Order: sequence, then C-alpha cells, then structure tokens
Amino acid sequence: MSLLPDRAPSRRPPQPKRRDTDLFSLFGSVGPEGENRREDIIKVQTLLDCMGDYSLPHDFPTGWPGDGLWQAIRKLQKRNGLKADGTILPLPSGGVGADGVGETLAAMRDEVGDRVAGQRAYTPAEVDAHYEDEARFRNTVAEEAARPPAPRLRRRL
Repeated sequence: MSLLPDRAPSRRPPQPKRRDTDLFSLFGSVGPEGENRREDIIKVQTLLDCMGDYSLPHDFPTGWPGDGLWQAIRKLQKRNGLKADGTILPLPSGGVGADGVGETLAAMRDEVGDRVAGQRAYTPAEVDAHYEDEARFRNTVAEEAARPPAPRLRRRL
C-alpha cells in the first residue's frame, strides 16, 4: 500500500533557478583549458555578442566552445588591460578575488551590465529547441523547393 496519491506526475519542465539564468553567474571556468559547462558558454557567448566582441551564429548562442570564442575573450581581456589568457573565471561572491579571480567577468559586468539588466540567459534546452526548430524550417523549405512545379492548366477560349 502506497502513501502517495494516485495521480500522474506533472509533465511541466522544471523551471531554471535564478543562478542558472543570471548572465554573470558562472558555475565554472570558460576557456581553452576551462571546465566549459554548456550553460556557462551560452552566457559568455551572449555577453560577448552584446559587447560586440563575438558574433553569434544565426544570432543565437550555441553553447559550444571554440577558437572564435577564445579569441573574443582574449580581445576583451587585452582591451581591459587584463591577462589575455582566454579564460573567464567565476566571480566570487565578495567581488574580484585578490589573485584576480573573476576580473574578466567583472569587466564584462562593468561594460554591459546596464544593457543586459533583467535579461536572463538561455538554458541549453532552449538553445537546442531553437536550433531544432530552425532545422525543421530549413528542411521544410528545402522539401518545398525540391517539389516539381504544379502543372499549369490551359485556358479555353
């Protein structure tokens, strides 16, 4: 005998937590030797695009790291007089650490924090859904283009 009620589980997807969608809250490092969690890559791509240092493919983040992202991070670091190693570390709760931990993310916040205030980061599930929709649309357009034209009817005079 179960003490649980007889009802189906909710099918609603779990809502992301505030920290998951805060653009300036990273879970780990982003960079050539970083942890590169997908949700962090999405945030960094979004911020760098807003700053003009990185162009999002299809105007939407992918969440996948690469050389273009590392170059954009280095460009930002050089512009702000920081060590240009291409790595962004999470910002500690008390601000930039004495050893410079979080200084790149702090520079990003200083530069675009006002512009992105209230904007939340996309989740990996939202990014995947965007690209799946885009692929479906491209396939539909390609299928329609591949169809032979409909026969033309002749008018009787």
